Amino acid sequence: MSAKERRRAVIMAGLQAGELHLVDAAAVLGLSYRPTQRVWRRYRAAGGAGSCMGCGEGTALRMMLAATGFVYGKENIGIVNSTGCSTVYSSTYPYNPYLVPWTNSLFENAPADAMGIRARWTMN
Repeated sequence: MSAKERRRAVIMAGLQAGELHLVDAAAVLGLSYRPTQRVWRRYRAAGGAGSCMGCGEGTALRMMLAATGFVYGKENIGIVNSTGCSTVYSSTYPYNPYLVPWTNSLFENAPADAMGIRARWTMN
């Protein structure tokens, strides 16, 4: 990935986190408002992580994390992910779409992985 792509990803992440407004992102990127709006729409649809445009899984994960984070707080959430396409697009550095800790395991190991993480988390 080029430096330009990394910079654009950081700016789009800032938009997603609410740290920037679209007008400010346009100024930082050196683009006018409309092209920045197109980039932002593409980033949101793809999740900013290489998932397919309009990916249902990515959308479901974002919605689940938003709802769970609202109820329990972002610091009390973690993801245990079984191997699948979300593992591929979410583990591509530096485009991790999750703002919470996450781990990946084989299909059959996810419950044991989750139980171990939860046991350790409870110890704190």
